[in-house]
Amino acid sequence: MLFLLLVSAGGTCVAQSSPEEKLSMTLYAIRHIYVDSVDLSPVVEQQIKDLVERLDPHSEYLQPDVAKANEQLLMGATSPSGDSLAIQGGEAPSGIVAAYMVEKGIGCITINMFTETTTTVFREKLQSLQKKGLKHLVLNFQKNGGGFYETALELADEFLHKGQDIVRTEGAHVPSQVVKGQKEGAFEKGRLAILVSEQTMSAAEIFTGAIQDWDRGVLVGRRTFGKGLIQETLPFSDGSALRLTVARYYTPCGRSIQKTYRGKSREEYADELASRSQEENHAIGKDRVYTSLRTGRTLYGGGGISPDVVVPVDSVPFTDWYALLTYAGVQKQTAREYVSSHKALLSKTYPDIKKFRKLFCGENLLPAVCEMAEERAGIPFEQNEFERSKEFVALQMKALVARELFGKDEYYYEIMDEGNEALQQAVALLKDSIRYRKILNDRCSR
Repeated sequence: MLFLLLVSAGGTCVAQSSPEEKLSMTLYAIRHIYVDSVDLSPVVEQQIKDLVERLDPHSEYLQPDVAKANEQLLMGATSPSGDSLAIQGGEAPSGIVAAYMVEKGIGCITINMFTETTTTVFREKLQSLQKKGLKHLVLNFQKNGGGFYETALELADEFLHKGQDIVRTEGAHVPSQVVKGQKEGAFEKGRLAILVSEQTMSAAEIFTGAIQDWDRGVLVGRRTFGKGLIQETLPFSDGSALRLTVARYYTPCGRSIQKTYRGKSREEYADELASRSQEENHAIGKDRVYTSLRTGRTLYGGGGISPDVVVPVDSVPFTDWYALLTYAGVQKQTAREYVSSHKALLSKTYPDIKKFRKLFCGENLLPAVCEMAEERAGIPFEQNEFERSKEFVALQMKALVARELFGKDEYYYEIMDEGNEALQQAVALLKDSIRYRKILNDRCSR
């Protein structure tokens, strides 16, 4: 009877209370009538953590130290959507790691993250390539983890017409919003291919979804990750905070970018695209049919953005032996020591990147890689795995040596692209106007 008198509210019986009221009454009772004094802080914080983590994979409870670090990132170089941005020299990089002509008329720009300066640098790189004869463009988003939401919208506006929808956001407790193109873009004409993979996430998926919905370009590669939830951070007075999902992103034709997460652990959610076969990934969403907005072709939902041309990942080179090399930094250290020891000869033999790409053979460094792996990193030599990985490691060594010798990161990406099957298929597609238009169901020449 004493319990009911103390914890009932407004004469309402405990048995008739809502779950929220029950929780509040229980905490009140433990604090005020339990036989011992109890510090409920650890229990309550764990319950909050468990509750929030049950909602979705991106909502979370942040302890004070984590919340403070998160706030500092938001003030510095983290996007409003919560995607971390690397800092170098105190300034956020542009996210554009390479921009070069693949062959006559076709250029490639690789963007790994959207930062505050990405759009400005993109225009500069595009103009530079156009002076070299660029007519058609490959955008490489294969490892684009997202970044600044506003920047992704700005960049999409460079490819879409004024007034075209770019993205829509919806949530049960926030106003819906539609973002449209605002101006004439820098590349509204010319064929466009975008390379995507399971590492293409968040803001990059907003961009690619808009391009695909408006039939502006062809997506080549593998289904994107499927991160289409928007978070807001709600601080508490003790310094902790809730990072809570408040809305979802939708493409212009109505597809939800967010993939399914119900009934999955966070680990399963993060790894599922990599663990599925390519056929399974491509089949996702076949029962959720949408229509593109310009040519009326069929598109599919199901979370993430499914490519128009599927290029399965080549898993052959990625052996356990290769993984150990990479984890130990063997390739980078071998390249660094090789260039340091032979700098004068290398500079004389390869005075420019053009000659280097034509003549340098990365296979010549494979014995040094194996020696460093065994003697310094304690990685035993595995003949079978070496045979599977050697071609890729040789290309990687060539790329790393180029970066060390010439001091330009973009040379690394250019050389590694020589083994990028998705890029090769994209270039072939851009050269074939008939096939390109057929994929887009486009009867009009571009």
